[in-house]
Amino acid sequence: MHISSLPGPYGIGTMGDNAYRFVDFLQRAGQTWWQILPIGPTSYGDSPYQSFSSVAGNPYFIDLPQLERDGLLERDEYERLPWCESELSVDYGQLYQLRYEVLHHAYRRFAQNPPEDYRRFCEENGHWLPDYALFMALKDAHGGRPWNEWEQPLKTREPGAIAAAREQYAGEIGFQMMLQYLFTRQWRALKGYANERGIRIIGDIPISITVQAGLSGPALEEALQDAPNRFGAKRQYTCGHFPQSFEYSSVGGWVVTRGAGQNSTYYGTIADIVLSQKYATPIGRIVTPHYPREATGPDLNQIMMGSEGTFGVLTEVTLKVFRWQPENRKRFSYMFRDWETAMAAAREMMQCECGYSSVFRLSDPEETHLMLKLYNVDETPLAPLMDKLGYKDMERCMFLGFTDGEKGFSKNVAKNIHRIARRYGAMPMTGYVTKSWEKGRFNDPYLRDTLMDFSVITDTLECSVNWSNMAQVHRDVRAVCHALPNTIVTTHMSHCYPQGANLYFIFITRMNDAAEFKRYHTTILDAIQKSGAAISHHHGIGKMFAPWLEGYIGEKEYGVFRVLKDYFDPDYTMNPGGTIGLDLKPEEKKCLNERKDYR
Repeated sequence: MHISSLPGPYGIGTMGDNAYRFVDFLQRAGQTWWQILPIGPTSYGDSPYQSFSSVAGNPYFIDLPQLERDGLLERDEYERLPWCESELSVDYGQLYQLRYEVLHHAYRRFAQNPPEDYRRFCEENGHWLPDYALFMALKDAHGGRPWNEWEQPLKTREPGAIAAAREQYAGEIGFQMMLQYLFTRQWRALKGYANERGIRIIGDIPISITVQAGLSGPALEEALQDAPNRFGAKRQYTCGHFPQSFEYSSVGGWVVTRGAGQNSTYYGTIADIVLSQKYATPIGRIVTPHYPREATGPDLNQIMMGSEGTFGVLTEVTLKVFRWQPENRKRFSYMFRDWETAMAAAREMMQCECGYSSVFRLSDPEETHLMLKLYNVDETPLAPLMDKLGYKDMERCMFLGFTDGEKGFSKNVAKNIHRIARRYGAMPMTGYVTKSWEKGRFNDPYLRDTLMDFSVITDTLECSVNWSNMAQVHRDVRAVCHALPNTIVTTHMSHCYPQGANLYFIFITRMNDAAEFKRYHTTILDAIQKSGAAISHHHGIGKMFAPWLEGYIGEKEYGVFRVLKDYFDPDYTMNPGGTIGLDLKPEEKKCLNERKDYR
């Protein structure tokens, strides 16, 4: 029974007399547990799983008659208001308007004579309360709009702007801090009353976090890993999503492009991590369900993900989180004699049902050649040892990664990877190579801009393949790339599954003309589509890939996207030019898939 479900005449259940009566009822019934839902302040949609804070309490649950007994309210300030038509349901729109109006009456009296323990409460909660109160004050001042739509100095928390906001909105900040004081006092009293009668209150706490779409990836990860200090959590957490663009990425960007992080083999892609979403669309707000699994028709979460702004603007996301246990990580690297043997070993590792590593990366001979130089392995004793043992340059393939998770699980996964690698004739390379890769895992892409100053272009294209067509796609695409002038192309396998993997092509060429680059890029995408591979595993569609999408999906299947666009955005106002190809002319589209057997 959640607090909101308790009966009461003031719009919603509260921590008032009926809550205490419910505790008495539980005691008489011989019960020892009272399970409730999360009690944080709810955002749009008023779901207890969509909160503005992991620490703050919901002001809706503050009992008004108790505030009258405390001398903060007069009865006629709340008694005769039109809270709702029935005590059996909640009108959240009406509640939002009336509740805060009444609580502001209480704040005027509270501010004149704060209780003696208020200062101590503020000091004890100083690590989160001032920032939370400022955030809520600013959100109210901006009409409830998400923070990424505020003025730039506020979005980036420039010290001067924050100081000015604290001064300008001091009254509303004080109001928000009072609400948390009143909530905490009433909550502690109710909890103490229940505990004295042998009743323990437990939460229905999903391992998830709700954030606004503009939150940066590093900020999310920092908050999760600092959860014990920020939120009083028992342990550190992680979202487990680390794309190569992580340092400058946003949560919303992950979702609308249907991205994948480098640790996806263990944690899953963003499609596996998202629990629910909220969108602002031309036809109104769209809120997806937040349960781990449902059988309630087509999955709206999956329909909205990857839409790239075509249907509406993503405003909020609820994500799964995982325990952060880096101390259990096991790094590994092996050298295989050739690509065919390495692919067979990788397939066995993914299909042996012994668990998956977090990072799972297999480089082809050309990429291995560059990696050994880039990470200075060719200057270590490993280089002559490889040559002596018959692991030949431009034939050998580097495999690296690491495990995550519970200590025993992590150790067992690494053990089975070692067993399979050795069975396929791989040479252990220690954790040195993996650590070298980790140092540059988010930095290597920045070389692209520097190389452009010297008329050297480097870019990436990736595709999804099954184990059955992996070798063919690898040969077909590389053959086309090598036929182009002045081209180096490397490939690695990552984001792996029991049924297939992602092939990631990196090409380097001399070029300084944009039109020439587009023709070059088109040639490679043509090769990927002709091979029968999915044209993207996690980079999304955007403008560059849009001409190939219908050809890959199929004409009738692609029509589903158009129907959704017509429903959500009948006037085609959202993201013009970036509508997953829906605004392209027929002559601009590509349909080159010659390998129907792989679809």
